[in-house]
Amino acid sequence: LPIIASFVYQKVLDASPGPERDVTPDLFSTLAAIQRIQAGRDLGTSLRLVSSATAQAVNADMVAIGLLAPDDGRTLRVLALHPPTGAMLTKQEITLPGAAHPALMMALDSGSLQRAYAFGDEGECVVDGESASGIYAHLGFERSGPLLIQPLVEGNSTLGVILAGNPISQKAWRPRNEQVLRAIGAAVSSSLAVTY
Repeated sequence: LPIIASFVYQKVLDASPGPERDVTPDLFSTLAAIQRIQAGRDLGTSLRLVSSATAQAVNADMVAIGLLAPDDGRTLRVLALHPPTGAMLTKQEITLPGAAHPALMMALDSGSLQRAYAFGDEGECVVDGESASGIYAHLGFERSGPLLIQPLVEGNSTLGVILAGNPISQKAWRPRNEQVLRAIGAAVSSSLAVTY
């Protein structure tokens, strides 16, 4: 895994133009957290560390990691959320039903990153025609904002998603944020494939 992590990190640096090529310690801490997954430590704790480190690495207000429920390949169980909302703090299980969120299913089915790319008539972020507010509400956030949905795919298996959002700052995503999230998604997928 350390070799994979360094390869992924180098790919992110190679894809970043100009001054954004600076080495970020946040990405190193994310990769260190990802190594905990493969080490077989507590999956929930490891994913919480990954979500927190990922939020710093992509400069996101929130990051959630959800894995497909083994008995239902269309429902995501959210195992990590940074920052934790009331539901996570009270240890309630948060689920995201795919039927209620077509953008999630599109990410899972296509295996490619989906993004909140525009604002609707009422200032609402829209992910491929779907309001992002429903996803945020399920996670316990009152406001919507730009959203990235990165599927976790290893080989032919779809394992879950990483959601990165800016419901507080409302900052738009830059290409580098997306590149870093894709790289983190690839590393998390590889680690989960070994242990999950």
